[in-house]
Amino acid sequence: MRRRVPVRSLRGADPVGVEIEVNGLAAKPLGQIAPENVADLFAISAKEDLPPGLRVRLRGVDERLTRQVEDLPNGSPFLDWIEGLAELPASRVPYTLRAVVAAEIEAPKRGIPECAAATALMEAWASFEPEPFSFAAPKMIPKKMTAAAAPREAQRPRERRAVEARPERTRVVVEVDKERVAWIRATALDRLQPASERGLLEAVLFAGLQHRARELYPDMQGHEIRKVLETMAERGDVKHSAGRWTRPLRGR
Repeated sequence: MRRRVPVRSLRGADPVGVEIEVNGLAAKPLGQIAPENVADLFAISAKEDLPPGLRVRLRGVDERLTRQVEDLPNGSPFLDWIEGLAELPASRVPYTLRAVVAAEIEAPKRGIPECAAATALMEAWASFEPEPFSFAAPKMIPKKMTAAAAPREAQRPRERRAVEARPERTRVVVEVDKERVAWIRATALDRLQPASERGLLEAVLFAGLQHRARELYPDMQGHEIRKVLETMAERGDVKHSAGRWTRPLRGR
């Protein structure tokens, strides 16, 4: 059995440190990366505002790891991997990795034990929103005060009061992407169509939608899917009960 790389502390580290650690992890096979760092790699890859160097290091990493999950044999290899993920706090598992697990539930090659383990894991994650990956705050280097600047320092309390008195800026309202909403609606109905009357677990449905959206809308989040589904529920297109979404059968 190949030796697993020790867990790397990526969350809360500075971007340079993360890039160094990612450089070492990115080339490793799935079985040699600790589950915590597998989740971190997926979470970092989903960020939009990555430093250019880190973006290059992560190029294709999530797709390669996804293929390796798909290639895991049934039995101990797959079940042990699921068990390793189950030991993580649910908030540490990004939607992109949840989508990979959800896809395995529907994979034809998976047997009953594998599907049951993956489904149980999705149910355990269902009530927890993933925490976004964050880097350490940049260190502020204090500026030295010069003699010429000293008189201006005395005026700062007055300037601070003036700033505090300024009215807040009006927030810009972002327009809803109608095409994006339409895509969520159509894809959700398509996913629920073949489901039984029990429907799909919310976590499985959300992860499945994000999995399909990774090429078109890679930044899709669970809260926007839920908002669209809630609107659909008000119109009677779908129903939500006991953590599951179903598509009502017409004509009953």
